[in-house]
Amino acid sequence: MSPISKKEIQFFSFYISGEIFSAFIDEFTNKFREFSKTRAWTIDPPTLFNKEEDEEDDFDLGGELKIYSAWSGKLSEEDDIKNYDDVKSIVDFLTEESFKYSAKIEFTLGGNDVGEISNGTLSDSLSLTLLEEWRKKLGKP
Repeated sequence: MSPISKKEIQFFSFYISGEIFSAFIDEFTNKFREFSKTRAWTIDPPTLFNKEEDEEDDFDLGGELKIYSAWSGKLSEEDDIKNYDDVKSIVDFLTEESFKYSAKIEFTLGGNDVGEISNGTLSDSLSLTLLEEWRKKLGKP
């Protein structure tokens, strides 16, 4: 495996939108911290961030995961599988949390919208266009 500096990095990000209460933020933050310790991440564990008071974005809480970019065409299949597993793990965790809290969670990859989860249901763009197509490309069952 080549050093990280030789590989391009992009971010898989999520944003929890809608009315969020401080109790949810505290509970979710604790659960997310525990979740991020459950596996060996390809680059780094995912991180959480809160919106700054003066920001005009439509979210209060978000997070991101560094993954290797496949856009250059130089990504090994091994790293692509690891990226997929990392992203799928986050989506699975957030699907459960979205259902539990009736939350809407929006996702971007490299700054481009790739879908959302609303009340525990994945949008077609997230489930079919991103995850299903990626899974098929990798030949994963």
